[in-house]
Amino acid sequence: SGPYPSADGSASPSCSDCGRACFAADSIVERSDGSLVRMDQLQLGDYIRVSATEFAPVFGFSHRDPRGLYEFRRIGAKDLRTQAIFYLQVSESHYLVTRKQSLILAGDVEPGSVLYTVTSTGLHEAEVVSVDHVRSQGLFNPHTADGRLVVNGILASCYTRAVPPCLAHSLLLPVRSLFASFGQGFGGLEKWEFVVDAKNDAWRMLISGNA
Repeated sequence: SGPYPSADGSASPSCSDCGRACFAADSIVERSDGSLVRMDQLQLGDYIRVSATEFAPVFGFSHRDPRGLYEFRRIGAKDLRTQAIFYLQVSESHYLVTRKQSLILAGDVEPGSVLYTVTSTGLHEAEVVSVDHVRSQGLFNPHTADGRLVVNGILASCYTRAVPPCLAHSLLLPVRSLFASFGQGFGGLEKWEFVVDAKNDAWRMLISGNA
């Protein structure tokens, strides 16, 4: 792995190299009106599927970069009920949902692992049948009020290895509360990132954007 040329010819790092964890630009989510939308067309405030029966609003993005080619894992998972195969491009440091609603890093997924597919008909176990490395354009990681999202039909967490998921969910509580109270009037956050405060050996959150 290593840097790959972007659309303008400059070098773009792989997700594993730059520490970013996200989905490719052409990944698909379902909005509450039934329409399917690419990650690079998703907007703040859109309600997207997070379970078989629920939709939740997108209140921010921890990555929203439409440029550059990045390395992803392309995971193929076979729905054990319908036998249909769902494909997901995701970086190694992103968490997916596995058995007993626990989390597994995409980098630890291998053939035989169990994930979940989600449609309006329900939640179904899906056996991983293939794992490949591919290059795709863009880096996107939308965050929903629920903390989960369904991408290309596969259930994923909004969180990554950068910060423990329970801690990340707690740190974002003020942002979720503001968005719940004021909605589009608050506007969400276009971008934030988590970093380690080495001096105090504690997690802190850097926020930038249109809060």
